[in-house]
Amino acid sequence: MASEAREVSLQWLSVAAANASTPELQARIQAVTDSLESSDLRSPPAVYAKTCSSDSKTFVAAFVSEDSQSNNPDIYVCAHSSRFGKYFLAQVLIHEAIHLTGVREECATTQLELSIMSDAFETPFESSYVSRCGIGGN
Repeated sequence: MASEAREVSLQWLSVAAANASTPELQARIQAVTDSLESSDLRSPPAVYAKTCSSDSKTFVAAFVSEDSQSNNPDIYVCAHSSRFGKYFLAQVLIHEAIHLTGVREECATTQLELSIMSDAFETPFESSYVSRCGIGGN
């Protein structure tokens, strides 16, 4: 499922880059694309079991570990994320790939994620960051 979701993400990123309103946004989208293409999608090691736990206070579908600033960054995909389908996971992968470009703050990441989804003509799901960050939304 993760590899299928990555392919959907890359398609969306390609459309978004073609429709980007500025050269700067197009460059940012290309950086996200490069990060997603070069990252490994992995199941989290046991040390991260609590992060993916359904007992966790916040839902986590995937994440980038703090040590993923290497030349071979990892996006860890929680097993339960497959319940929500490849389109949900595709958007999550875009969010995590944005982190790999160096945007660590969640509100800034979510803002770029939603901009990409808009430029790709996709209707995004609204993560909890949308309301927490006061980004558009309903």
